[in-house]
Amino acid sequence: MASKKSNHNRSKQLNPQHPTYWKSCGQARPSNFADVSAYTQQRGLREAQICAASHESRAEQALLAEDRNKARELLQVVCPKAPVMLGGSRHKKTHLRGADQDTKVLQQQAKTQEQHEKITQLLPEYGFRDLDPSNPRIHKIKRKGPPMDVVFQNTNQRFFTSGRPKNPCSHNPELQKAVREVKLSARERGVALRGHDIQQCCIEQQQTKKHQDFLEVAEGAKSRLMA
Repeated sequence: MASKKSNHNRSKQLNPQHPTYWKSCGQARPSNFADVSAYTQQRGLREAQICAASHESRAEQALLAEDRNKARELLQVVCPKAPVMLGGSRHKKTHLRGADQDTKVLQQQAKTQEQHEKITQLLPEYGFRDLDPSNPRIHKIKRKGPPMDVVFQNTNQRFFTSGRPKNPCSHNPELQKAVREVKLSARERGVALRGHDIQQCCIEQQQTKKHQDFLEVAEGAKSRLMA
């Protein structure tokens, strides 16, 4: 078992704030270390704020799940063979608390007028109300949780892979956090931005330079979207 002195020495060697760390690395402490350290603290603080703005309580999550299940039951009556899946920012993990639930109905054709009318007819039976009856393409509905957009997607269109929509944020946590950071900054400033525009701008910014963290990507996107 390691001694107390040995543990202390190991802690010092793993702490960039301590001279022992740089001595054990055989390097001199960088002249801009204070700036790097301050940036790291700023990044950590902002990441915590983003997590807090995205967090939903168990009660909120239960309402979301209940609404999704009810919507799935309704849609299975209208089109029993069509898969129903979560889409939009919640599917991409780029949402903030209270974001809309995008529900995608996947079928090999566009939504028919008959399907649209049947959904409208069944909404009250399942506890939903239509927030925008004038839109013939999307059902914007609400039950207990946040609003839900029900969209029929034609799986024969080019942006589908194996019958499912592409997710550019998949396995890209820095991009997910960058999109959330821009959304949170826009909310704090009272600026209205479309989620798709934010996502595309962050993707383009991330591709300009390798190994950017989420704050660098977000700052570049904000300079273009909120200049």
